[in-house]
Amino acid sequence: MNYIDTYLHPDHALGVIIELQCNDDITTRLSEFHEYSQNIAMQVAAEDPGKNAGEYQELALMDQYFIKDDSITIRQYTDMFQRKLGVKVKVVRYVRFSTKL
Repeated sequence: MNYIDTYLHPDHALGVIIELQCNDDITTRLSEFHEYSQNIAMQVAAEDPGKNAGEYQELALMDQYFIKDDSITIRQYTDMFQRKLGVKVKVVRYVRFSTKL
């Protein structure tokens, strides 16, 4: 099942739309899944991993250090999340919008 979430920065000058894929549609209804998707979207907003990555956008994101815990990467955070809930999750794509040049 694919799942779309958004993140909007409080100043409304920055936003992210993210699409995740999960092998279990029930999991996408859990608060833990929503927290995970929001954290990933916030990571994209803060670090802009796709700026120069082109088709390697997901790899650029997964190898970044997590903004909420810089001792782990997004890949490690995702692995921990998957083990905790017993599901597979993949970042399909994301788009970052900014009003600032």
